[in-house]
Amino acid sequence: MTKAQLWIAAFVGLFIILFLLQKVTSESIASSTPPLVEELGCISCHGQGLNGGGGAPSLVGLSSVYKKEQIMQYIKNPESSPRFAEFKTKYPNPMRPFKELDDEKLGILADYILSLK
Repeated sequence: MTKAQLWIAAFVGLFIILFLLQKVTSESIASSTPPLVEELGCISCHGQGLNGGGGAPSLVGLSSVYKKEQIMQYIKNPESSPRFAEFKTKYPNPMRPFKELDDEKLGILADYILSLK
């Protein structure tokens, strides 16, 4: 093989490795999002990756401010939080209570939210 052919083969090999790495990484990120987030419609207000949207604030980085129990309580009954009044004035559709969720589902949501960095 000539030097040019070796360089082309190396470039194509690197491209294939990067392509496969991107596929594996994007699948693992997508699979780490609990189906519950989509089922409850969290993305429709909080945006993709829960980074915030026009209708609701970002949920990224809450682990530095809130504990799991606080997030679970907020999801179950947002009106119980002192911040609810502030959010109600900032966002057109305040979060509805998810009182129908059991502690297991609330825990899954809270753990996921706390994992967002």
